[in-house]
Amino acid sequence: MLPPLINLDNGDKELFYYEIYDLVINNEQMPVLETLRDNGDKENYVWDDECLINKLGLNERKKYVCRINSHTKWGHNLKWSKS
Repeated sequence: MLPPLINLDNGDKELFYYEIYDLVINNEQMPVLETLRDNGDKENYVWDDECLINKLGLNERKKYVCRINSHTKWGHNLKWSKS
């Protein structure tokens, strides 16, 4: 998958390039992750789902839950879209 070359509003071009890693959790780490999930969103992290990623952090009320950059959406969907 090639990263998209984006035309910026000022006429410059931007290349989205980053690496995607799989989260591999061992048996010792799993209960800690489950506790974090069960405690919900905090100031330092937010549990996102596919809908929130595709809306770049906007919830149903059009309020930002968190700011998600378009390269996260691109990496999640494995394709580029402007919307």
